[in-house]
Amino acid sequence: MRMDIDEGKLNSKLDEKIYQMYKDFLTRVKKFEELVAVGGRLLAGFQEGLEYLQRPPIGRTSKLVENIIKANETKRVKSYFEASYISTHDGVHSISKLSDVY
Repeated sequence: MRMDIDEGKLNSKLDEKIYQMYKDFLTRVKKFEELVAVGGRLLAGFQEGLEYLQRPPIGRTSKLVENIIKANETKRVKSYFEASYISTHDGVHSISKLSDVY
């Protein structure tokens, strides 16, 4: 009879220890998932910055090009056109801003 009581306490302590280990494991998994989400957002921002710097400028020297742009001006075309005129200072600022994140 005494052995059954001791064995029951031992099983109870073991169950509690296993439960605590499992709970700690799930907490670490959740933290890892949160880090993955944050890393994904940082990577997306970095890729967006790189794409911004790699856009070729659109020349507006020709009257024909100017008329084509005006005739097809959508919000997307307008933002592309505005973004393509970046100065060297803007590029350096974007790169240093990205390096501050990492």
